[in-house]
Amino acid sequence: MMSDMAIAMRCSNSLKMEAMQAAMAACESSDPSLRQHFVQACADAIRAQEQVARIMIQRGWYVPAQANGANLQQVQGNLSQWAGMMAGAAMAPGGGAEPRAQI
Repeated sequence: MMSDMAIAMRCSNSLKMEAMQAAMAACESSDPSLRQHFVQACADAIRAQEQVARIMIQRGWYVPAQANGANLQQVQGNLSQWAGMMAGAAMAPGGGAEPRAQI
């Protein structure tokens, strides 16, 4: 028999995987309406995982590492730099995107 902690961990991991798969599907969707459905599914999975994580934290089954201010600033800077590079690539001739098969 699985413990409550093991069940919660499996739920958390399944929701993380669901969010990742929905995000990838959104990126691959050529139809704007379908893309929006995948984006919503991703957001829903993230919210559900957050609820499971809160329960796990409250019960002492999960102790997240605390980020310090310097780490947060470094990550934010890296993300801003990456976003700038991606925006520049999108503006370049050819849009920086590789052709993909339509499904």
